[in-house]
Amino acid sequence: MTDSTTNVTRTVSVDKRQDGNVLKTTTTTTTTTVTKTTVPKAKKAIAPGGTEVSYDSHAILINGKRFIFISAAIHYPRSTPAMWPKMMEKAKAAGVNCIETYLFWNLHEHDKGKFDFTEELDFLHFFKCAQDAGLYVIVRIGPYICAETNYGGYPAWLRDIPDIEIRTNSEPYKAEMERWVRMVGGMLRPTLAPNGGPVILLQIENEYNLVAKRNGEKGQAYLKWAIELAQSLELDVPWVMCLGGMPGAIETINGHYGHVFMKELREQRPNQPMIWTENWPGWYDTFTTPHRVRSAENIAYGVARFIAEGGTGVNYYMYHGGTNFGRVASFLQTTSYDYGAPLDEFGFDTTKSRHLADFHSLIFSNAELLLSIEHAPAGVSIGENCLQFTYGDHLSFLCNDAVEGTEPVPVEVSLPGSTEKFKYVLHGRTVLVVDAKTGALLYDSMNVRPESSIKREWRPSNVALSWNQWAEPLPANRPQIAAAAVTAEDPVEMLVLTNDRTDYTWYTTTLPAGAKSIKFNGISDVFHIFVNDKYVASTRPNLDENRTPVDGADFIHEFELPALGEASTLTVLVTAIGLIRGDWMIGDTNMVNEKKGIWGITEVLVQDSTQPVVLKNWKMYPYLVGEALGLNSPNATAVASVLPVTPVSPVEPGLPRWYISQTFDVSLDDESIGFVLNVASLYKGTIYINGRSVGRHFVTPTFPSAPAFDWLVQAVTEEKPGPPVQTRYHLPREWLKPTGNTLVILEEGAKEVDVSKVSIDLWTLA
Repeated sequence: MTDSTTNVTRTVSVDKRQDGNVLKTTTTTTTTTVTKTTVPKAKKAIAPGGTEVSYDSHAILINGKRFIFISAAIHYPRSTPAMWPKMMEKAKAAGVNCIETYLFWNLHEHDKGKFDFTEELDFLHFFKCAQDAGLYVIVRIGPYICAETNYGGYPAWLRDIPDIEIRTNSEPYKAEMERWVRMVGGMLRPTLAPNGGPVILLQIENEYNLVAKRNGEKGQAYLKWAIELAQSLELDVPWVMCLGGMPGAIETINGHYGHVFMKELREQRPNQPMIWTENWPGWYDTFTTPHRVRSAENIAYGVARFIAEGGTGVNYYMYHGGTNFGRVASFLQTTSYDYGAPLDEFGFDTTKSRHLADFHSLIFSNAELLLSIEHAPAGVSIGENCLQFTYGDHLSFLCNDAVEGTEPVPVEVSLPGSTEKFKYVLHGRTVLVVDAKTGALLYDSMNVRPESSIKREWRPSNVALSWNQWAEPLPANRPQIAAAAVTAEDPVEMLVLTNDRTDYTWYTTTLPAGAKSIKFNGISDVFHIFVNDKYVASTRPNLDENRTPVDGADFIHEFELPALGEASTLTVLVTAIGLIRGDWMIGDTNMVNEKKGIWGITEVLVQDSTQPVVLKNWKMYPYLVGEALGLNSPNATAVASVLPVTPVSPVEPGLPRWYISQTFDVSLDDESIGFVLNVASLYKGTIYINGRSVGRHFVTPTFPSAPAFDWLVQAVTEEKPGPPVQTRYHLPREWLKPTGNTLVILEEGAKEVDVSKVSIDLWTLA
């Protein structure tokens, strides 16, 4: 591949994401390097049964022939292997021809040098399922992936390598990234299209524009090194880089509306196709903000508008969002990653999948026409905010880019295949596709056909749950089976103690006589305070997704203490809610600064004194005893049988408790039903079914999104704040058994809960 460059200076309005997924329009004057790229050729002979993949200025080429792809993002760790083929069949039936996924380094190498590619982490089996369904695959290696996953896709141990800086020209970082990328590159080689596999595109790095300004020249040197590393693997399929690229890779688009980026990207990269790697059909949820919704009509407008202007590759991020099982989620992310996707969290079709399927069918029936052009058609103005894009004398796209709810625009248009004038009415954010000869309406993004509408509802099941409980002991009563105390003059940051293997660590020390208030100058995420083994206080809401640097105000907390006439024991249970996924979440400082637990000076004020006393001589106890005993394992029932469990009774806020169900049966015959655990009567902790972690639960009030997220209203509606965003938790049918199921719930104990109201509900067709 060869590249030539020319510098072009211009003033443009660009959409820049401020928080990893947030777009904000700003106007800047920039000097852009326009890169003309010679179409890559295969570097070696194609294997028998293999496929050559390249590209030109308009499309990806499969064996030299232009190719439109409609891709479905499905993340293998967020679903079960039994779900994969079923979801791929549904996606293909809806007109999808590719499956896209990230690779999750954080999950594959949780401990350095120890790899896991089994069960839901077996991405090679995932690719095989796609190939068996007749689908191509797009693989986004990263290793930075964002993806609302723990540490943005990095293993937590990366943070502790001496002198490392993440995602910049740091030699310790580059050494670890290269080791991982070369290893997975070797694993991917047999799956590549030229070798007979399904993989047609690869991505290195991800959304680098979000940190490019902060990292400056070091960042650009790193980005150049990253694409050179990718090319050195000689994997013989094109590379892409989204939202920030380098010569040698196709630069692609992310956003709710891809067409708004196309003019600028074409100026920068005239010899590459327009590809939309992340077409967001909804948005993610956090525990402290209301649920967000994007309509089927709006997402249909977005994709139709992109195709109208000459886009030839679209990836729905997500097509199936799935579930953040276990500890997959990044900071504050809900366990549900439904994302408003065309396939819901359970893998079932939705109105979105059906409505989009109609458009996909139209596109593929006209693919030869759409691909035959050398240059995208110019939009012709047909009214205020309205443009017409016409392909030959067969197809015309009539687009209104005004926001929804604005006054509809009546338009009269000429069509190349007819001498007549045709009249239409265009509503805000609507695309009509019409036959350019007859004027017949072929698709209306705003009109969902009645037969495409799917309605589901929650229903109670007939499963009766009964429970026993066991109180998690305080550190003073901790048995030897649990991890021994770590002692230090000052508190030790939590991830140093746990390597991110648990959400929980106890901290204890002695309060001086007369202590009346306490100030933590560095503590995160949620914590529960005990004095002399009595519960005192917990973290105050609201928790913000994006916070200050770790030495800033968002990590400083003060509390009044009960009257203490003598020296007392301070005990703090600190719980993590996932690691950050980007620099913007800790005040635009490098991700290496992420911290959990207690790490700063902790001081108290004593009666009749204005001089704070710094607390020293700490003991730290990582993990909970219940975790060490195996209450969160498949042997939970056996473990509980030798513990002093008691029948459930109402308890005041205080110690964490483990709730262990009596075994129960469930009918798995009807595959159109999804199973959930309804925990609206609980507060915060973790749910396990038959030894598998369903994920974190956090039933807490929601607050309006911060102003940084105001841009979402362009495509997404935020529901009313107040009610918890998630109270129902997906129980995969593959993790259930017809008989002998056991649920275990860890409840942190900071609020009154009623486990007797916990129920198994069903997600069924209405």
